[in-house]
This record gives sequence, C-alpha cells and structure tokens, in this order.
Amino acid sequence: MKQASGEKFDNLDRKRVIDAIEDHYVVKLDKLKQRAKWLRDGSGKTWWILGGTGDWHGIAKEMMEHEKEAQIEGMLVITEKKQTSIEVFVGPLKQLVSSRDKLFQTKETGAYQFTVKVRGDLMQCVQVPDAVLQRTLSIPHSYEDRESERRIKEASKIIAALSPDELDNLLLALGNKAEGLTNR
Repeated sequence: MKQASGEKFDNLDRKRVIDAIEDHYVVKLDKLKQRAKWLRDGSGKTWWILGGTGDWHGIAKEMMEHEKEAQIEGMLVITEKKQTSIEVFVGPLKQLVSSRDKLFQTKETGAYQFTVKVRGDLMQCVQVPDAVLQRTLSIPHSYEDRESERRIKEASKIIAALSPDELDNLLLALGNKAEGLTNR
C-alpha cells in the first residue's frame, strides 16, 4: 500500500473498506478469531482485508493454514491508500495460498510476508506473479472524513459507558438543545 497521504492504514480505514466490500459484493462479513483482517461471509468464504505499510503485507500462519484446508476459495483484498482515496484491489486467494512456499516466512511466528506492485488497474504479488488482483473500488478519503469518523467513534465509546440514568439525561439535554435550534 503506497501512502502518498503519509497516513497509515488503520482500523477506521479497514471498517470503511469492509463496509464498501459488503455493499459491492452484497455480503455480510464477520471477523474470524478476533483478527480484524480475517473475515468470513455467510457462505463460509474467507476474506482477507489487508492494508499494511508500504508495499509489504503479512499474513499469520494460522490464516494461511486455515485457507489451505478451506472448501470454498477465499478472496484477497489489498488496499492502496492515497491522498484523496483508498483504492481497493480484489482477487482470489488461491494462487497466493498454493504458492506460499515462495513467500518470506518469519522464524519467530511463521507468518508469511510478501510485497505487491501496482500497474494500472492490476496489483500483483512480486513473489507469486500469478496472484493478481483487480482494482474494484475507489473509496473517497479526506482528512475531514477521518476526523468525523474519529469523533463519532470517540462519542460512541463515551455514550456506551453511560449509566441508563446518565443516558436519559443526555438524550433529554440533546432534545432540548435541538428544540432550541428549531425555534430560532
């Protein structure tokens, strides 16, 4: 993922990508084993949604082993974050998994690592040239969008921590405030 914007791909970006994938492919994705990048749809198909840093990406050994045994071919989603958009590339996991012996593997955890390059609307794994993804989506991205999402997430955490009485008081105060705005 080249980062022309200088920003790292984070969980807010991943959520936006997951939402866009769900809308585009008309699927509902749920996390597997508490890994944000490892998801499954209702049919049992695995989806790996990677952001990473630079053109380098990593996959846990557990994810690779699971996909090797899967009955349904999974999908690989890799993003390229730019200054005004998040470009989303999608393709099958099959080539990457079947050629995993060509990938770098860490000694400590056994995680697999690989790099990608983009040419036009195609993204290719450098170590496994047959693993090719197609640019499928372009999600608008701006500082204002991120700040709005960050504030909403922060407010949601605060609201979730309120007691029922505190929540009632907050809603009453917000209702009064909204009423004051409409009576101007």
